[in-house]
Amino acid sequence: MNLDATNVSAAAAGGIIAASVIVLLILIPLLVLIIVGRWKMYKKAGKQGWEAIVPFYSDWVYVEISGLEWWWFFALVITSLGIFDNNNSGTGIQINFGTLIGVFGFFICNYNISKKLHKDVGFAVLMTLFPYVMLPMIGFSNNYTWDNDVIVSKNGPFDDKKEDNSTTEKKAETKKEDKDARYCPHCGAKVEKGSKFCSKCGKEI
Repeated sequence: MNLDATNVSAAAAGGIIAASVIVLLILIPLLVLIIVGRWKMYKKAGKQGWEAIVPFYSDWVYVEISGLEWWWFFALVITSLGIFDNNNSGTGIQINFGTLIGVFGFFICNYNISKKLHKDVGFAVLMTLFPYVMLPMIGFSNNYTWDNDVIVSKNGPFDDKKEDNSTTEKKAETKKEDKDARYCPHCGAKVEKGSKFCSKCGKEI
């Protein structure tokens, strides 16, 4: 009887070890894909690639390149710190609020990042749900160009309308400036108002 119990225990332990190895074989490549994807994306955003591999600091940079307020960083690291984990809802169901907050924080970051890549909210959702696919794709593909000139909200979609109005006003001002601008008839360079000679080719206007 004791021998049978020992065999069962050994078999269970072997099964646990085998399952753990399988999980690691799946998780490690996914983690590598996310890190490599971040590395490449950070470089496109004008950062250093190594900033993608430093724990916590990598999340700080993620918030920074997204253009959000600095305190969104805490939403990203809550998952890593284990805060609000395993809360009982009262119905016997364990709800991991820390993970939910972390996912929400990454979505807000990805919302702004998608705008800088000239993509829509659907792209942000895909970035949040499938980072191991989307981040390497953004990093390695030439089809995704980072545009730091895109104006984004400091709080993602919450103040997005205000930022859109600001962007529209700035575009209108730029358009007005372009309309009033003077250009050299010889080389096409933009010249200062009232100038009699082109600063580029030197010829009289």
